[in-house]
Amino acid sequence: MKGTILKASSALCVLALSGCMATGGESSLLSNDWESMSCDEINSAITSYNDANSTVDSMTSLASAVGVDTSAVDSAQAQGDNILVRAKRVARPIAEQKDCQIDW
Repeated sequence: MKGTILKASSALCVLALSGCMATGGESSLLSNDWESMSCDEINSAITSYNDANSTVDSMTSLASAVGVDTSAVDSAQAQGDNILVRAKRVARPIAEQKDCQIDW
């Protein structure tokens, strides 16, 4: 019984986190007006998205460990990784031009 509850809880957490990443998070990160943002705002945006992406990765690993099928989440994770790479590619030169301390 405990195993079934743990699997169900893990699946719900993974799906909820991947759903968050596959919806609003990506559009806001990619549509940021990086040039008008302060250094703190740039770092915060990238770091927050990276942290969320890492959380999904950890939850996916946990769900896989207890036998939950995570194939759908793997696709969302790959999309999240791609979004983060694209956002960094745009934000990094702007942050460097502003002499920001880049911590990502």
